[in-house]
Amino acid sequence: MWLVNFFEAYGNMISTIALLATLVVIIWYAYETRELRKESVKQTELNQRPFVMIFETDLNKIKYKNSGQGIALNISIKPFENQGYTFTFEKENLLSPNEVSNHDINPVPKDNKTGEIFPPETKIPFTPSEIKNTYLTVARIIEIQYENIEQKRYQTLVKISKEGIEYIDTNEV
Repeated sequence: MWLVNFFEAYGNMISTIALLATLVVIIWYAYETRELRKESVKQTELNQRPFVMIFETDLNKIKYKNSGQGIALNISIKPFENQGYTFTFEKENLLSPNEVSNHDINPVPKDNKTGEIFPPETKIPFTPSEIKNTYLTVARIIEIQYENIEQKRYQTLVKISKEGIEYIDTNEV
């Protein structure tokens, strides 16, 4: 009998508290599900995106590879200046997953109006061992830019120094 009296007196308050508790649980569940969905999308993007990385430098040449699972489009290496020259690189339109690309390094004198480059027999210290054998102490930071098929742009930074080729970072730009 006392139980019936209790529910008559406090029944509305108990059902209101139960409904509020249910609402809190549903909101928390929706938030966690949303976060899980965002992480799932992020993981899928990471698995499907291209990753272009320099893996070897040779005398007057540079080799890079798309180590990612997605196609890399519009690949370019940002030109840099050193000792009175601007070093430029050929652009690549498409690089499939696991495909390697080999490009010449084109040093152009900064004050040269004709676009003339180094004679082919000139050695450019660009490999870690060549940098080690010269007076150069400054590492070269190479910036590679590319995009995926959804036109998201990425930038990979690589350091070439006496110690070797070192990956620095990849960011979406």
